[in-house]
Amino acid sequence: MKSDLRNLVTAEEAYFADSVKVQRDYVVHHAAHGGYGQLRVTTGNKLGTVGLAAGNGGWSVTVTNNNLTTPLVTCAIFINTAALAPATTEGAPACQ
Repeated sequence: MKSDLRNLVTAEEAYFADSVKVQRDYVVHHAAHGGYGQLRVTTGNKLGTVGLAAGNGGWSVTVTNNNLTTPLVTCAIFINTAALAPATTEGAPACQ
């Protein structure tokens, strides 16, 4: 799950480098459909709703796995926005 979150950061950074902006609709659309362009999440992982920060291009997201439900394991990451538990350091995925 952490690897999928790191891959998402890489995909967003690549898009930003090409277009000099975070593509907010791109993030939301592909999160709802299980992947980001060429990036696909690992089988069994499920991305949560992408939280978009108003006006600054920041975002946050969680991921869970269908096989890790007792107890439920959740990982999160955030970029240029408020912390999203269990992540506490910007750009660093964390799980509980």
